[in-house]
Amino acid sequence: MKNFYYLALFISVNTFSQISFKTNKFIPLPKEPVSSLVADINNDGLNDLIIDYYSTNYFSIMKQKTNGELDVIENYTINNDSENISRIDVGDLNNDGRKDIITGNTKGTGIFFQNNDGTIGNFALRANLPLGNYTIGDLNNDGLNDIFIISYNKIHFAYQNPNNPGNFTVTSLDKTWQGGSTQIKDINNDHLNDIIIACSNISKIYTFRQKPEGGFLDPVITNATDWIDDIDVGDINNDGLNDLVATKAANNTSQIKLFFPSLEDHVFYSYVALPAYELASSVKIVDFNNDGKNEIAVTHYAWNSFSVYSSVNNVFSGYQRFELPYSNSNSFYSLSVGDINNDGLADAVMAWYNGINILINNSTPIMSTNEMSKIKIDVYPNPASDFLTVKNNKSNSHYTISDFSGKIVTSGNLTNDKIPINSLSTGNYILSVENQKIKFIKK
Repeated sequence: MKNFYYLALFISVNTFSQISFKTNKFIPLPKEPVSSLVADINNDGLNDLIIDYYSTNYFSIMKQKTNGELDVIENYTINNDSENISRIDVGDLNNDGRKDIITGNTKGTGIFFQNNDGTIGNFALRANLPLGNYTIGDLNNDGLNDIFIISYNKIHFAYQNPNNPGNFTVTSLDKTWQGGSTQIKDINNDHLNDIIIACSNISKIYTFRQKPEGGFLDPVITNATDWIDDIDVGDINNDGLNDLVATKAANNTSQIKLFFPSLEDHVFYSYVALPAYELASSVKIVDFNNDGKNEIAVTHYAWNSFSVYSSVNNVFSGYQRFELPYSNSNSFYSLSVGDINNDGLADAVMAWYNGINILINNSTPIMSTNEMSKIKIDVYPNPASDFLTVKNNKSNSHYTISDFSGKIVTSGNLTNDKIPINSLSTGNYILSVENQKIKFIKK
């Protein structure tokens, strides 16, 4: 049985904010974790924790129990092979509405498909999929998740076969730059996913925009002027457009940069640099207090710290710093966010050298004073594929849609009680409208 340690947490920098964390839970591990992922891996509506390691032949899953606690660790290898596995990612890869896990080793890439009963199936080799860093998302607007893979000298687009779900057709392109942190998001509001890559060694951001007829345009290159450690993409100023946050890890000159889209083509073109605590490394955009506005969460490699930037009137300035009893990994995959104790608030999970830090969110949810008197809002159909129809809402109400990690994936104002969702990947989401939250499934 694994021991969980609960340690006191102190706020060392104060700014005006509703964000707070009550405890740090530390989970010791026998190997050094490189990444943490928060996702519902057994389809019970509760987020689980998936852990990937440096130089090991297995990954681990800790499933969340109904009381909000994490169950014992389950380890998974590739057919009991001793070869070290590469990075993992999680998403529905056979169009059954259940999360699957992609990984691989030097013998090949494959998928652990989730079974109908919520258990994890055996490793299914996909010999045509290259080994590399995997990012899952819909790359051709057919409603099926595909896989973007970065290997040593190529990038690969693995498109899921609609007639044979769980199998993929791969096209590849040569590259001369070093790819790093990757996001698949719609950055120009055309309801098509784009690919955004941080190229750390040349201090640039490559944005591949998806074409309506399929495929991608040549990348638009944004100069970041400094080394980039990690990026995340999401709406940080509540204007309905996705922005980008990048970190620069350094002592004395550490900072985060907020990139905003241009008015013409919505590609990232200008930024605002904000000072950060030492060695700002992994970053996530997340709504910690359920007010419909995203915060920015940042880890600090080797500095036993975690910080949160909140906005006032959609402008970011200072940050809160939370002291940790342990340090953080320097991997840009080390931080993940999501409700990991079933209280409706997104928590922060960080990989460390010999364990996992979990900050339990204790923020005060922001609600209107007359929320309880409102008529309950409902949506149909549920599951839905193209549109959600919202019942009992006010005309022109503002809405946000979040994934189960707490990240806002789209937002806007209701038109004729309908919300377009055809650009969303298959999976579970939360609609927030008029201070009410409704879970729905995009099929």
